[in-house]
Amino acid sequence: MGNHLHSCENRYFIAFGFIFLTYFFWMDLMLYYHLQNRKPGLQINASQKAPHFYTPFSDMTMKLIMCDSPNHYIWTPLAQLSVDVLHLTKLFPGLTANMITFAHFCVAIIAAKFISYDRLCMRRIGVLLFEFRTFLDALDGVIARERKNKRYLMESEHGTWGYIWDGSADIFGSLILMLAAFNYLYNKFHRISIHEGGYKLLESGNGNLENKTTISTKVIWSKLFSIAILMTFSLSFWDRYITKYHFFLENIYATPNQQILENEVLKSSSMWIIIWFWRLCNAHAFLEICMIAIFVDKIWEFLCWIQYIGFFVISLLILVSEIHLRNTIQFIGPIIPT
Repeated sequence: MGNHLHSCENRYFIAFGFIFLTYFFWMDLMLYYHLQNRKPGLQINASQKAPHFYTPFSDMTMKLIMCDSPNHYIWTPLAQLSVDVLHLTKLFPGLTANMITFAHFCVAIIAAKFISYDRLCMRRIGVLLFEFRTFLDALDGVIARERKNKRYLMESEHGTWGYIWDGSADIFGSLILMLAAFNYLYNKFHRISIHEGGYKLLESGNGNLENKTTISTKVIWSKLFSIAILMTFSLSFWDRYITKYHFFLENIYATPNQQILENEVLKSSSMWIIIWFWRLCNAHAFLEICMIAIFVDKIWEFLCWIQYIGFFVISLLILVSEIHLRNTIQFIGPIIPT
């Protein structure tokens, strides 16, 4: 009976995974199509009227198109739809983006508590709560843009108080998640029942006895520390390239000739490859993959796999991005504010 339920569960996971991957692939094709049809000099600013209905292609800023697919195609549209339909900024005039940021930090703490439990069903509840936190993270950005009259204009707010506050909440929320994962893994590999021939029978989260070797606390910490460093590494360079590409490809002070060159770079195959890989390899994408691993009870396998391959992929991506950025700067030339 248990094997049959496990088999059915796996089929459901595969079916849902196929549906989401197909959706993301189709939306990426649409994104590529919209980029190829972009006209030079289409940099929306606060004085321009935003479109009445939001779509993931309403305003393709560098920050938006370098977002991971779940944020770009699910959470941001849902957050914008919530504001547009429920009129949250009018219904709650005192509601600020920082309030939403504090709320998603609190939800992250609650989600981490569930993720630390031994039982798989509790950890899955924690994953769902963390996904709700991701929705709130998108919502605080929508609220902030509404308050600044920059509707649908997702730009990097690098250096602002809101940027620091939101970034700090994201970082500490992720750290709390790592501590929860450590607590679960420590219990998983150190719940000793019976010694037998150098092995230890451990009680699983489902109440069964499993014959497994123990894994030291140091090894568990090293795996989690590696993923934390990897995410920090990814986040820092992802933010760097968003800021740099925004300046050189979306600068309102660019001359008409430079705007044509900017558009040419955006439409190039090399630019699309860099964008697509950063969508897959930024810190938010790693968190989403981590959530999937927890949900399907493969978090240890994920940590063992990502510890080595992740650093190689990110390092290679940074090298290619740096070369491309330098060539882009030389190609467009200096942009002088007037």
